[in-house]
Formats: sequence, C-alpha cells, structure tokens
Amino acid sequence: MMVSAAMKVGFSGGLVVDYPHSTRAKKFFLVLMVGSSTSLPQAKGLDGQDPEDSDEGAQHVKVSGRERKHTGKRKHGGKPGKAPTGSKEWIVHKKDTMRKRGYTEIPRDTKYTGRKRKKTV
Repeated sequence: MMVSAAMKVGFSGGLVVDYPHSTRAKKFFLVLMVGSSTSLPQAKGLDGQDPEDSDEGAQHVKVSGRERKHTGKRKHGGKPGKAPTGSKEWIVHKKDTMRKRGYTEIPRDTKYTGRKRKKTV
C-alpha cells in the first residue's frame, strides 16, 4: 500500500527484503528514489548463505544514541529519591495509589505490612 502510494506521487523504488529465506534475520526496507531511475539494491542472503557468513565487503552503519544509560540507578533498583521495590514505603505508596484509582479490595495497612515472612522448612 505504501509502495503504490509512493509510485502515484512520483517516487521510484520498491521493497527490498534482506535475507528473505531467514525467519529471524529477515528485514524489509522501503527504498524510495527521486530523479533518474536506477536499479534497486540487491538483497543479502539470496544465494542460500547464512546471514552471519556474509561479512565480505559489508558496509557498517554506526547508530548513535542507542546505548543504555545507567545513570541514576541504585544497587537495589529504582531511581534516587524513590523507595526500592518491595520496601514498606513502596508498598504503602502502591496501596494508596490503588485506593485513589477506585479499587476497593485493597488490604488495610498494619504493622505487619512489608515484613518478611518466616522461612518454613
């Protein structure tokens, strides 16, 4: 549908499938070109080789900004200024928010809220 709409407004190109015989590594690319007509890029993996084996002459593209940011994490999870998950403060806050949302069957807070259970052997 997108290809036909692009063709109607004057683009040339098409859909390129990399590794069409693979189930995990199959990728679809919409290639649109303006101006003189050229051929579409060849898809990888057409000759039956594995996607991991075709590194000869590969062009690598650097993608920036995809790294995970580990700033603000504490040892027990969560952000600074927030109660760690599973602590008594977190449980009380969670119960309060659920009550504010209209849930009626939230157990009341007692002196046993958030305590560890004894281990049974």
